[in-house]
Amino acid sequence: MRMLGFAPIKEMLDANVCVSLGTDGAPSNNRMSIVDEMYLASLINKGREVYTKDTTDPTALPAESVLKMATVNGAKAVLWENEIGSLEVGKKVIILFSPKT
Repeated sequence: MRMLGFAPIKEMLDANVCVSLGTDGAPSNNRMSIVDEMYLASLINKGREVYTKDTTDPTALPAESVLKMATVNGAKAVLWENEIGSLEVGKKVIILFSPKT
């Protein structure tokens, strides 16, 4: 985001592109919380709609889409969609713990 600007997420999702979210560590964005990334993705894309279309659209990137980007699409992006990414019988559960800050 700092170097390349804002991706056209809504357009990419409409074109059936597998858009996912993740964190790459504190050195590049000062956080490692996927929940923070989900929140930021939602806000940025609502703001992008205002900037590119001069209109406010609170449904520009709905919560369901953001959740899918962080779970199902995240698993697809790393080619693990058969093992993780959704709550289904036979899939693994990954529990992450973060240190107290």
